[in-house]
Amino acid sequence: MYYVIIGATTISEEIISWLMKSGGEVTLIDNNKQKLQLIQNSFGDVCFFGDPLDIDDLTEAGLGRADMVITTLEHDYENLIVSQIAKSYYSVDRVVSLLNSSANKDLFSMLGVDVLVEVPDIVISNIQEKIGQFLIEEI
Repeated sequence: MYYVIIGATTISEEIISWLMKSGGEVTLIDNNKQKLQLIQNSFGDVCFFGDPLDIDDLTEAGLGRADMVITTLEHDYENLIVSQIAKSYYSVDRVVSLLNSSANKDLFSMLGVDVLVEVPDIVISNIQEKIGQFLIEEI
């Protein structure tokens, strides 16, 4: 399978590692040369320097043949734009997006994003789990 990840983040690095171990072909798109260079040093030739919101750059990076697009950008509006481009313009079967604000969940769902990963829920659950361990120890 061919995966395109939008956004060079710590999360995207972990996703790249996991997908490559499972035998997937991965391309990461971002416009930050420094971040891309660090990822390139770790994973080899998987990075494409370009604007994640530019149709020409997305086309050149291979979005047209992607089986799945995963957006990991910092802002929900950017993730939503790229998700819509992937679904509508490139007809990508599966689009996965990070959701940084739960307030945007209905909008993402309504606009056809296949899988939402709600960052606040994951962080809160993790904190509760860690704090819960201390509370149990105190009882």
